[in-house]
Amino acid sequence: MPLLKCPVNSNTTIGVSFDVMDKITKAINCPYEAHRYPWKRLIYLMETDGIDVLSDIQPNAERAKIAYFSKPYGYQHIALFVRKGESEKYPINSLEELNQYKFLLGVRDSVDYGPEFKRMLDNPNFNTRLDWLAGPTNPKKLAGKRIDGLLMDPLAAPHVFREQGVYDKLERHPMPFLKAGQLTLMLNKNNVSPRVVKKINEAIDDLKISQQYLPMLLKYEDVMSTSK
Repeated sequence: MPLLKCPVNSNTTIGVSFDVMDKITKAINCPYEAHRYPWKRLIYLMETDGIDVLSDIQPNAERAKIAYFSKPYGYQHIALFVRKGESEKYPINSLEELNQYKFLLGVRDSVDYGPEFKRMLDNPNFNTRLDWLAGPTNPKKLAGKRIDGLLMDPLAAPHVFREQGVYDKLERHPMPFLKAGQLTLMLNKNNVSPRVVKKINEAIDDLKISQQYLPMLLKYEDVMSTSK
């Protein structure tokens, strides 16, 4: 089976995306070669046949013009973050339970927080607890006590918090993750045959990747939780 070319968004080949690729490609006896590119170039490279596969992609109609998509193998997860030491003030297990508290939640207008969040937007009481922001400054607002919590990717959050100088001031609340979009492999139609796509889908099922994805993700989480 031919080599698959896969982009890398960091200086390492360590992380849940690589765990997924390692498991699948080993199962179908198809090695892959990782290359590092800036994020903005990835779709261009897919369109020009410069790469074969992108991982952790949410399908849409526009992308389907140039690519196949594997079966979903996991979800984009979203976590609730609060100020350090304040998780116990809000003993909640869902967004709906926030309505019991005086709580201002920072959210970004360009982010998909998943179906649970969308359902809650129909609740007028919940809407009064939202602070919408276009930019990425919610961590500073949270540390500065201008909001009481924020929703963010649990793997990306620690890096952003460090960049904004608030890492030691925030923690991940133990509320279960929200499930946003389903994640798939995006496979170049010109470079990857339907036969290979079928084998990839069979491997995803046989290996039960969807059941393993969250534990694999948590293995790499820079745990900002009440246990730390």
